[in-house]
Amino acid sequence: MISVNLIPKPRRERQEARRRREAWIRFLRFYSIVLAVGCALAMLPAHAAPPSLESSIARLDRRIEVTTKALDESGKQLSALSRKLDLARAVGDHPDWSILLAAIARARADDALLESFDLSIIKVEEKPAKEAAKPAPNAKPIVREIVVVKLTGLCTSPAGCFQFAHTLEQLDLFDRVVVKDTRSQALGALPVTHFEIEAFVPAAPIPASPLSPAATPPPKAPAHGGAK
Repeated sequence: MISVNLIPKPRRERQEARRRREAWIRFLRFYSIVLAVGCALAMLPAHAAPPSLESSIARLDRRIEVTTKALDESGKQLSALSRKLDLARAVGDHPDWSILLAAIARARADDALLESFDLSIIKVEEKPAKEAAKPAPNAKPIVREIVVVKLTGLCTSPAGCFQFAHTLEQLDLFDRVVVKDTRSQALGALPVTHFEIEAFVPAAPIPASPLSPAATPPPKAPAHGGAK
């Protein structure tokens, strides 16, 4: 699961608490109704004439049937509430990429046209600084998940491609922005420049498994591009 989340954490916590509170209120209401019905059924024989053995057995069978149905219905509702809570938790932890898309759209100039938007995740092992002390032999390496945003599109000139990359860098959403490729092509009778830009969104470090292979560092910028 992607660990970057652009929704403020207090807001996600309030939403989760409200969903749990509403689920418990619905469950307690249903449980109160079932309990009231059970108590009413239990008090009926005390106010009736002494029943025969057959009628008592029949009434007991009906009571067991009603209670079993109520328990089955309660179990179904609990399962449905559990699924809703799991879904709400999953949605709450998932990042809202619409915010990132809106920011990229605002950064795009009038002479730029986006063709594709792609997200991927790479894991990069953090290396200690040269002056830092060597880590313990049994220490587990720390890897960082990085979300790579790949954009392709067209600009009216090569300068427009690099200006678009520079504008993305100024958003303070990316760790770095790289122009991977630019090439000239024709759009009908109009000469344009096709570009490929990669922007890297850093995430929180995660502990790496000692059995996992070494992570591959992110690709370096080519000689002709790179906002940083």
